[in-house]
Amino acid sequence: MTDNACIRVAGAFALIKANRLFRCEDEGIRLDVGNDGRILENFIRGIPDDDQGIMAGGDRIEIAYNKTRETSDNGISLEGNRARIHHNDIKISGADDIEPGISKKSFDREWKIGNSA
Repeated sequence: MTDNACIRVAGAFALIKANRLFRCEDEGIRLDVGNDGRILENFIRGIPDDDQGIMAGGDRIEIAYNKTRETSDNGISLEGNRARIHHNDIKISGADDIEPGISKKSFDREWKIGNSA
């Protein structure tokens, strides 16, 4: 893994909002250990080399009102508990049609999802 996301943030209570990202080398947005973080109102287009538009890890994260286009992997990938993923618009994700628009890994069942793909 390289460390060349367009935006990379680590830590709790992060707010990543209203960015326009094009042709990032790795993930468009990467949030590490982002408990209680929020990723809102971003537009991400053209992520090559098997990377996600948004990649986040942590508990109680909210990912909402984002648009991802032409990502070679998932539009949104999240690993954590009690997340809210809603009102995202994901188009053309996964270079080989096996990656879903949204990928989630969790140890609980408290997911709230409402998105368009």
